[in-house]
Amino acid sequence: MRGGKSMMHSGASLLRVQPLRCSDDLATAPKSLYRILWLAHPWDKSLRQLHVLPPGSSADLTFGHSQTGYLVSFPEEILLMTGCQHYYPFAGAQPSVRQHEKPIPVQDGLAIERMITNLARECAHHAGEMLIPGLLKVLIISIARLYPQPEAVVSECDELRLFQRFMKLVKDRKSGRRSVQEYANALSVKTEMLTECVRKVSGYPASHHIYEHIIHVAKHAAISSGASMKEVAYGLGFNDMAHFSKFFRSKTGMTFSNYKRAYQAI
Repeated sequence: MRGGKSMMHSGASLLRVQPLRCSDDLATAPKSLYRILWLAHPWDKSLRQLHVLPPGSSADLTFGHSQTGYLVSFPEEILLMTGCQHYYPFAGAQPSVRQHEKPIPVQDGLAIERMITNLARECAHHAGEMLIPGLLKVLIISIARLYPQPEAVVSECDELRLFQRFMKLVKDRKSGRRSVQEYANALSVKTEMLTECVRKVSGYPASHHIYEHIIHVAKHAAISSGASMKEVAYGLGFNDMAHFSKFFRSKTGMTFSNYKRAYQAI
Protein backbone atom coordinates (compact mmCIF):
# COMPACT_ATOMS: atom_id res chain seq x y z
CA MET A 1 0.00 0.00 0.00
CA ARG A 2 1.17 3.55 -0.71
CA GLY A 3 3.28 4.92 2.08
CA GLY A 4 3.20 1.60 3.93
CA LYS A 5 -0.04 2.25 5.74
CA SER A 6 -0.67 -0.63 8.13
CA MET A 7 -3.93 -2.56 8.14
CA MET A 8 -4.44 -1.63 11.75
CA HIS A 9 -7.43 0.08 13.34
CA SER A 10 -7.89 0.85 17.04
CA GLY A 11 -4.98 -1.44 17.89
CA ALA A 12 -6.55 -4.51 16.27
CA SER A 13 -5.79 -6.00 12.89
CA LEU A 14 -8.50 -5.83 10.26
CA LEU A 15 -7.24 -9.13 8.88
CA ARG A 16 -7.47 -12.41 10.75
CA VAL A 17 -5.89 -15.72 9.72
CA GLN A 18 -6.53 -18.68 11.97
CA PRO A 19 -6.25 -22.48 11.83
CA LEU A 20 -9.53 -24.17 10.96
CA ARG A 21 -10.08 -27.52 12.64
CA CYS A 22 -13.84 -27.92 12.95
CA SER A 23 -17.13 -26.33 11.96
CA ASP A 24 -17.31 -24.48 15.29
CA ASP A 25 -14.28 -22.41 14.29
CA LEU A 26 -16.46 -20.64 11.71
CA ALA A 27 -18.46 -19.05 14.52
CA THR A 28 -15.45 -16.92 15.44
CA ALA A 29 -15.69 -14.94 12.20
CA PRO A 30 -18.76 -12.68 12.01
CA LYS A 31 -20.95 -13.08 8.93
CA SER A 32 -20.46 -9.38 8.24
CA LEU A 33 -16.93 -10.20 7.03
CA TYR A 34 -15.57 -11.75 3.86
CA ARG A 35 -14.28 -15.24 4.66
CA ILE A 36 -11.89 -17.48 2.75
CA LEU A 37 -11.96 -21.12 3.88
CA TRP A 38 -9.12 -23.39 2.87
CA LEU A 39 -9.46 -27.12 3.60
CA ALA A 40 -6.89 -29.81 2.89
CA HIS A 41 -6.40 -33.51 3.55
CA PRO A 42 -2.96 -34.11 5.12
CA TRP A 43 -2.31 -37.36 3.20
CA ASP A 44 -3.93 -36.66 -0.15
CA LYS A 45 -2.81 -33.41 -1.73
CA SER A 46 -5.49 -33.70 -4.41
CA LEU A 47 -8.24 -33.28 -1.79
CA ARG A 48 -8.30 -29.52 -1.34
CA GLN A 49 -11.29 -27.23 -1.14
CA LEU A 50 -11.60 -23.47 -1.41
CA HIS A 51 -14.67 -21.61 -0.17
CA VAL A 52 -15.27 -17.88 -0.55
CA LEU A 53 -18.10 -16.58 1.61
CA PRO A 54 -19.30 -13.01 0.99
CA PRO A 55 -20.75 -11.05 3.93
CA GLY A 56 -24.12 -12.37 5.01
CA SER A 57 -23.59 -15.82 3.51
CA SER A 58 -23.54 -19.14 5.36
CA ALA A 59 -21.24 -22.13 5.06
CA ASP A 60 -22.50 -25.67 4.79
CA LEU A 61 -19.40 -27.72 5.51
CA THR A 62 -18.66 -31.17 6.83
CA PHE A 63 -15.22 -31.55 8.41
CA GLY A 64 -13.46 -34.89 8.45
CA HIS A 65 -11.32 -35.81 11.44
CA SER A 66 -8.15 -35.61 9.34
CA GLN A 67 -8.91 -32.34 7.57
CA THR A 68 -6.93 -29.20 8.31
CA GLY A 69 -7.19 -25.71 6.97
CA TYR A 70 -7.32 -21.97 7.52
CA LEU A 71 -9.96 -19.31 7.88
CA VAL A 72 -9.03 -15.87 6.49
CA SER A 73 -11.51 -13.16 7.40
CA PHE A 74 -11.59 -9.44 6.70
CA PRO A 75 -14.07 -6.54 6.19
CA GLU A 76 -14.87 -4.78 2.93
CA GLU A 77 -12.35 -2.08 3.84
CA ILE A 78 -9.53 -4.52 3.10
CA LEU A 79 -10.72 -4.90 -0.49
CA LEU A 80 -10.93 -1.13 -0.85
CA MET A 81 -7.50 -0.54 0.71
CA THR A 82 -5.82 -3.10 -1.55
CA GLY A 83 -7.74 -2.08 -4.67
CA CYS A 84 -9.34 -5.53 -4.99
CA GLN A 85 -13.00 -4.50 -4.67
CA HIS A 86 -13.73 -5.45 -8.28
CA TYR A 87 -12.37 -8.99 -8.18
CA TYR A 88 -14.92 -11.79 -8.41
CA PRO A 89 -15.97 -13.76 -6.35
CA PHE A 90 -15.28 -11.12 -3.69
CA ALA A 91 -17.22 -8.44 -5.56
CA GLY A 92 -20.60 -8.57 -7.17
CA ALA A 93 -22.10 -11.40 -5.11
CA GLN A 94 -25.79 -11.12 -4.31
CA PRO A 95 -26.90 -11.61 -0.69
CA SER A 96 -28.68 -14.83 -1.67
CA VAL A 97 -25.37 -16.49 -2.56
CA ARG A 98 -24.47 -18.99 0.15
CA GLN A 99 -20.91 -19.74 -0.81
CA HIS A 100 -18.53 -20.23 -3.71
CA GLU A 101 -17.05 -23.72 -3.53
CA LYS A 102 -14.43 -25.01 -5.89
CA PRO A 103 -12.21 -28.13 -6.12
CA ILE A 104 -8.63 -26.97 -6.61
CA PRO A 105 -6.11 -28.48 -9.05
CA VAL A 106 -3.01 -29.80 -7.28
CA GLN A 107 -0.54 -27.16 -8.50
CA ASP A 108 -2.93 -24.28 -7.88
CA GLY A 109 -3.73 -25.78 -4.49
CA LEU A 110 -0.10 -25.88 -3.44
CA ALA A 111 0.38 -22.26 -4.47
CA ILE A 112 -2.74 -21.07 -2.61
CA GLU A 113 -1.71 -23.06 0.46
CA ARG A 114 1.75 -21.47 0.50
CA MET A 115 0.24 -18.00 0.23
CA ILE A 116 -2.13 -18.60 3.14
CA THR A 117 0.53 -20.16 5.38
CA ASN A 118 2.90 -17.25 4.64
CA LEU A 119 0.12 -14.80 5.44
CA ALA A 120 -0.66 -16.65 8.67
CA ARG A 121 2.98 -16.56 9.71
CA GLU A 122 3.35 -12.84 9.08
CA CYS A 123 0.12 -12.08 10.97
CA ALA A 124 1.16 -14.24 13.91
CA HIS A 125 4.54 -12.60 14.37
CA HIS A 126 3.47 -9.03 13.53
CA ALA A 127 6.87 -8.70 11.90
CA GLY A 128 5.56 -8.35 8.39
CA GLU A 129 3.00 -5.57 8.64
CA MET A 130 4.57 -3.99 5.59
CA LEU A 131 4.30 -7.31 3.73
CA ILE A 132 0.76 -8.30 4.77
CA PRO A 133 -1.16 -6.00 2.35
CA GLY A 134 0.89 -7.26 -0.59
CA LEU A 135 0.57 -10.92 0.42
CA LEU A 136 -3.19 -10.61 0.83
CA LYS A 137 -3.59 -8.85 -2.50
CA VAL A 138 -1.68 -11.62 -4.28
CA LEU A 139 -3.88 -14.21 -2.54
CA ILE A 140 -7.11 -12.46 -3.56
CA ILE A 141 -5.99 -12.09 -7.18
CA SER A 142 -4.83 -15.72 -7.30
CA ILE A 143 -8.19 -16.91 -6.00
CA ALA A 144 -10.04 -14.63 -8.44
CA ARG A 145 -8.22 -16.27 -11.35
CA LEU A 146 -9.75 -19.59 -10.35
CA TYR A 147 -13.25 -18.14 -10.60
CA PRO A 148 -14.24 -16.91 -14.06
CA GLN A 149 -16.57 -13.93 -13.99
CA PRO A 150 -20.08 -15.33 -14.53
CA GLU A 151 -21.88 -14.25 -17.64
CA ALA A 152 -25.13 -12.39 -17.30
CA VAL A 153 -27.98 -14.79 -16.68
CA VAL A 154 -30.20 -15.12 -19.72
CA SER A 155 -33.73 -15.83 -18.66
CA GLU A 156 -37.24 -15.42 -19.97
CA CYS A 157 -38.35 -14.49 -16.48
CA ASP A 158 -39.59 -10.89 -16.64
CA GLU A 159 -39.00 -10.35 -12.93
CA LEU A 160 -35.40 -11.51 -13.10
CA ARG A 161 -34.72 -9.38 -16.16
CA LEU A 162 -36.22 -6.33 -14.45
CA PHE A 163 -34.11 -6.97 -11.35
CA GLN A 164 -30.95 -7.25 -13.46
CA ARG A 165 -31.75 -4.00 -15.28
CA PHE A 166 -32.38 -2.33 -11.92
CA MET A 167 -29.06 -3.52 -10.50
CA LYS A 168 -27.23 -2.36 -13.63
CA LEU A 169 -28.68 1.12 -13.17
CA VAL A 170 -27.87 1.12 -9.45
CA LYS A 171 -24.21 0.39 -10.21
CA ASP A 172 -24.03 3.20 -12.76
CA ARG A 173 -22.17 5.86 -10.80
CA LYS A 174 -23.22 8.58 -13.24
CA SER A 175 -26.93 8.00 -12.83
CA GLY A 176 -27.30 10.36 -9.85
CA ARG A 177 -30.47 8.51 -8.81
CA ARG A 178 -31.25 7.80 -5.18
CA SER A 179 -34.98 7.12 -4.84
CA VAL A 180 -36.84 3.96 -5.82
CA GLN A 181 -39.29 6.10 -7.78
CA GLU A 182 -36.47 7.58 -9.87
CA TYR A 183 -35.28 4.09 -10.78
CA ALA A 184 -38.83 2.97 -11.55
CA ASN A 185 -39.28 5.93 -13.89
CA ALA A 186 -36.00 5.12 -15.64
CA LEU A 187 -37.14 1.54 -16.12
CA SER A 188 -40.62 2.63 -17.27
CA VAL A 189 -42.42 0.64 -14.57
CA LYS A 190 -44.56 1.55 -11.60
CA THR A 191 -42.76 2.02 -8.29
CA GLU A 192 -44.90 -0.67 -6.66
CA MET A 193 -44.00 -3.16 -9.41
CA LEU A 194 -40.28 -2.50 -9.05
CA THR A 195 -40.45 -2.73 -5.27
CA GLU A 196 -42.29 -6.05 -5.36
CA CYS A 197 -40.03 -7.49 -8.06
CA VAL A 198 -36.76 -6.62 -6.32
CA ARG A 199 -37.92 -8.00 -2.99
CA LYS A 200 -39.18 -11.21 -4.61
CA VAL A 201 -35.97 -11.87 -6.55
CA SER A 202 -33.38 -10.79 -3.97
CA GLY A 203 -35.18 -10.96 -0.65
CA TYR A 204 -34.29 -7.33 0.01
CA PRO A 205 -36.17 -4.08 -0.73
CA ALA A 206 -34.99 -1.92 -3.62
CA SER A 207 -33.85 0.77 -1.17
CA HIS A 208 -31.43 -1.72 0.41
CA HIS A 209 -29.55 -2.19 -2.88
CA ILE A 210 -29.54 1.54 -3.57
CA TYR A 211 -28.19 2.50 -0.15
CA GLU A 212 -25.64 -0.33 -0.12
CA HIS A 213 -24.23 0.87 -3.42
CA ILE A 214 -24.15 4.51 -2.30
CA ILE A 215 -22.26 3.68 0.89
CA HIS A 216 -19.88 1.41 -1.01
CA VAL A 217 -19.01 4.25 -3.41
CA ALA A 218 -18.68 6.70 -0.50
CA LYS A 219 -16.35 4.37 1.41
CA HIS A 220 -14.26 3.77 -1.69
CA ALA A 221 -13.93 7.50 -2.26
CA ALA A 222 -12.96 8.08 1.38
CA ILE A 223 -10.25 5.42 1.24
CA SER A 224 -8.82 5.88 -2.24
CA SER A 225 -9.00 9.64 -2.83
CA GLY A 226 -8.27 12.90 -1.10
CA ALA A 227 -11.81 14.14 -1.67
CA SER A 228 -13.54 15.98 1.14
CA MET A 229 -16.86 14.91 2.57
CA LYS A 230 -18.53 17.76 0.69
CA GLU A 231 -17.04 16.62 -2.62
CA VAL A 232 -18.03 12.98 -2.04
CA ALA A 233 -21.53 13.93 -0.95
CA TYR A 234 -22.04 16.23 -3.93
CA GLY A 235 -20.77 13.54 -6.30
CA LEU A 236 -23.38 11.16 -4.90
CA GLY A 237 -26.19 13.65 -5.33
CA PHE A 238 -26.45 14.85 -1.71
CA ASN A 239 -26.99 18.59 -1.39
CA ASP A 240 -27.46 18.47 2.38
CA MET A 241 -24.13 17.75 4.11
CA ALA A 242 -25.84 17.00 7.41
CA HIS A 243 -28.02 14.39 5.71
CA PHE A 244 -25.00 12.73 4.08
CA SER A 245 -23.01 12.83 7.33
CA LYS A 246 -25.86 11.16 9.22
CA PHE A 247 -26.31 8.58 6.44
CA PHE A 248 -22.59 7.74 6.36
CA ARG A 249 -22.36 7.38 10.12
CA SER A 250 -25.47 5.19 10.30
CA LYS A 251 -23.97 2.80 7.74
CA THR A 252 -20.36 2.67 8.99
CA GLY A 253 -20.63 3.53 12.68
CA MET A 254 -18.06 6.29 12.14
CA THR A 255 -17.99 9.89 10.97
CA PHE A 256 -16.64 10.47 7.47
CA SER A 257 -13.46 12.12 8.77
CA ASN A 258 -12.77 9.36 11.30
CA TYR A 259 -13.38 6.68 8.70
CA LYS A 260 -11.05 8.40 6.25
CA ARG A 261 -8.37 8.82 8.92
CA ALA A 262 -8.64 5.17 9.95
CA TYR A 263 -8.61 3.50 6.57
CA GLN A 264 -7.27 5.81 3.90
CA ALA A 265 -4.28 4.42 2.02
CA ILE A 266 -1.63 7.13 2.12
